[in-house]
Amino acid sequence: ILPNGIPQSLLELVNVVKNTVGITTEIRLQYMDQDFGNEFFNLNATSELQDLGTIKVVQQEVVSLV
Repeated sequence: ILPNGIPQSLLELVNVVKNTVGITTEIRLQYMDQDFGNEFFNLNATSELQDLGTIKVVQQEVVSLV
């Protein structure tokens, strides 16, 4: 999915993921942290990722204020 490696910025990574799988809604990414029993945590920077690491795509719900 990342033939050019991990992008420098989180925004670039989000765009690559969205374009690759055809997502048009807002998403956030989570990464699997092996130091915490393989739990998923919100990704804040691409520097938190490891090569061949696992990321999870979470679609964000649109909240309507009525």
